[in-house]
Amino acid sequence: TYEKTPLQKKLENFGRILVYICFFIVGIIFLLEWLRGGKLIDVFLTAVSLAVAAIPEGLPAVVTIGLALGVQKMARRNVLIRKLPSVETLGCATTICTDKTGTMTKNEMTVTRIYADKKIFSITGIGYTIKGKFLSDEKEIEPGSFHSLRKSLICAVVCNGARININDQSITTAGDPTEIALLVAAAKGGIFRDEIEKQYEMIDEIPFDSERKRMTVIAKKHDDLYAFIKGAPDILLDLCSFIEENQTIKPLDDSIKKEITQIIEDFSKQSLRVLATGYRQIEPGTQITEKNIERNIILTGLFAMIDPPREEAKIAIKKCKKAGIKVKMVTGDHKLSAVAIAKQLSLLENEQDVITGQEIEKIGIEQFKKMVSHISVYARVSPHHKLMIVKALKENNEIVAMTGDGVNDAPAVKEANIGIAMGITGTDVTKEVSDMVITDDNFVSIVAAVEEGRGIYENIRKFVYFLLSTNTGEIMVMFFSALLNMPVPLVPIQILWINIATDGLPALALGVDPVSPEIMEKPPRKPDEPILNWKLGRMIIFQGFVISVCVLAIFAYALFVKETSMVKARTMAFFVLACTQLFHSFNCRSEKHSIFHLKFTSNMKLVYANILSLITLVAIIYVPVTRIIFKTEILQYQELLLVIMVSSIPLWLTEFIKFVMRKNESKVSVQGEK
Repeated sequence: TYEKTPLQKKLENFGRILVYICFFIVGIIFLLEWLRGGKLIDVFLTAVSLAVAAIPEGLPAVVTIGLALGVQKMARRNVLIRKLPSVETLGCATTICTDKTGTMTKNEMTVTRIYADKKIFSITGIGYTIKGKFLSDEKEIEPGSFHSLRKSLICAVVCNGARININDQSITTAGDPTEIALLVAAAKGGIFRDEIEKQYEMIDEIPFDSERKRMTVIAKKHDDLYAFIKGAPDILLDLCSFIEENQTIKPLDDSIKKEITQIIEDFSKQSLRVLATGYRQIEPGTQITEKNIERNIILTGLFAMIDPPREEAKIAIKKCKKAGIKVKMVTGDHKLSAVAIAKQLSLLENEQDVITGQEIEKIGIEQFKKMVSHISVYARVSPHHKLMIVKALKENNEIVAMTGDGVNDAPAVKEANIGIAMGITGTDVTKEVSDMVITDDNFVSIVAAVEEGRGIYENIRKFVYFLLSTNTGEIMVMFFSALLNMPVPLVPIQILWINIATDGLPALALGVDPVSPEIMEKPPRKPDEPILNWKLGRMIIFQGFVISVCVLAIFAYALFVKETSMVKARTMAFFVLACTQLFHSFNCRSEKHSIFHLKFTSNMKLVYANILSLITLVAIIYVPVTRIIFKTEILQYQELLLVIMVSSIPLWLTEFIKFVMRKNESKVSVQGEK
């Protein structure tokens, strides 16, 4: 079982209330018609037909179709939906917690700096190409001439799970981008994995995970065992007891640690991701455990690699800010590196809005809950911190979307309102518990899913708005005719046809209306916000009233002024009621903008649905067989022109109301600027 989404809860409550209201009104109409002497069977059929027409039974179908088509659109935008209702939930997300590497950045790692032998070496060449040079003080050097530099490159190759195959014309890669970057850097220095594997035989491995933030490989050279380790520099420094410089191994004292820490910070401030490498010789008979192996390490060097931010991510973050969505970077990387990237992406405005996993542990959960909404960057966090972040945000009434890729991220992804797994780097476990998978690991795709989610919800509101206003018109026609002691203007089969044809096809077309360009300029909906607000409710009642007045006016005109037959008067009333609904479907595309501003061609499905409904409506009046079935009569040219003109009245009236609303809004905005 899964928790119901805000949309499911709203539709359930809305449907229940609507059924009660419809039965109450239909009951009154039944009573009025019966009291004024109508045949019981005729009154009963009319009441049942009206009840069927009044309840928007197509709502579940349109919701499902809208969600399913939304899923198809998202698939084209690199988003795979695993749970259909999550589309809508993402549409009302207030916070997106996202990883940095690969999501906010290009995940195209290139090692550009190496610190070893008390020097900082530069490496030329970008991307996965082995064409590049090692420079020291802007002069080309031979990496083999510097002992610790060569040792660092060997560490990076042995302690590595990636593969690169170098051909004459190209290079093929497999594995983690960070590890590929290390192999490419080593290849630039003339150290290749195939050759190193001939010297070192891999015996065992203590794998990397997001908690440990390091990886160790046990390798054998001749009869000697060595442990090669790489990982986060601040973590590795605590495990190192020695440092190798200029072929000399010496103790790693506090002054040297301070010097190296400063270099790490300098690299991080330049948006460089830093890894440390080290090794130690293992005594024979030592049991291979984390505690036994990962201690007294000899530090060899630091690798600094660039991972440029995605330009499109910066635009997407700006869009989120406009939409009132908070974006939070949650990364295991160094604090300064995360801050540098966040600034480049315009994600971080105040450096005080940054916290590390270690600081979260210190302040305690209660204090963290108070500040969680204001933090923009979470650095050096572990998976259990991610879970804490999600829970704290949810307790602050946020609708949270959380990304994850590793096995340990699964609890946080599952806890979030929307769990997002990475398609490229994500594990099967994380994908299994997620609500959606981003196939390109790109933050832009997450924002696209938010946009689609909002659009789907808006289309559901349009559909409900259209059905309720037209159904209200149908009910008012029958109610006012009974109240005014007029003959029944519609027979049951006509009511049922209107429900199927004019209510059905245009409503379905509204359910797939294109997403408005302004959809990401509105704040997120509150989860408890009703589908219909008071403003829209008033418009529904008003438009239903206008439709009923148009229908009854043409019916009275035909019956009492022109003194036509009852069949023709009902035919004219039937045509006006059906045609007003077709016109009104274009009104419902926007609560604010004119239909001429939206362009008819932007939703051709709605145009085709109205054309088809109009053709069947004309056929009912002019085809002999259908005239008998639907109890209609042929309309003359002048009569047809008259009913079309009357049918368009709700359209022009609504256009005028929208115009006044836009004028008032522009006046308010001008006064606000003053």
